[in-house]
Amino acid sequence: MNSYLKHILTIQQQLQSYIDAGMTISSPDEAERALKTIGYYRLRGYCFHLYDNTNKTYYPGTDFSDILHLCYFDTDLSHLLFKIITSIEISLRSHLIDALLIYNDALILFNPQHFTDKKLFWKNLTTLSGEIARSNDVFIQHHFQNSNHSAHNGLYQITLAMKYLSPNSDVWQNFISELEILFKKYQRVIELNRMNFPKDWKKHLTGFSRDL
Repeated sequence: MNSYLKHILTIQQQLQSYIDAGMTISSPDEAERALKTIGYYRLRGYCFHLYDNTNKTYYPGTDFSDILHLCYFDTDLSHLLFKIITSIEISLRSHLIDALLIYNDALILFNPQHFTDKKLFWKNLTTLSGEIARSNDVFIQHHFQNSNHSAHNGLYQITLAMKYLSPNSDVWQNFISELEILFKKYQRVIELNRMNFPKDWKKHLTGFSRDL
């Protein structure tokens, strides 16, 4: 049996590993709480861009507090996005049902004759059936479509697409306001260009909305 070479580090050893790599720990108590409640390896994901792989050290000025606030930003942004995506999902399902009522057939989506690409129809139906069988949620049966992720499909592009799917202008404007507040709250530690957001992102995201 192969032996595992890495050793489990204590909280103090984890803190010391950051310090040894050049990171500043301005608040040891805060850092210790974060390592206990969030975890060493999860937090490492928020500092890769601040680490010099050549010298195996963090860039000068890197503070653990900045890493922690990036983690908080990620959590807050996820909650905000989930809220608007939930509104879009519910609205689309409702309008899809209304559109299909003209056929007077509750199972219209399972009839391949209404779809041009039969191969894609059966592929999607198989995926949908698999997701429904896998899900334990009796209220929302998730269907995740396969998609190709490229370097151009960043958060900004996704957010821009959601603008045209928002159920109404009020919901969307509230989302934009909350997003702006979130960006300002964490402006010291985030870089919008890393999420493909242009400097005039608000102008583009508030320039159009529609009531479905």
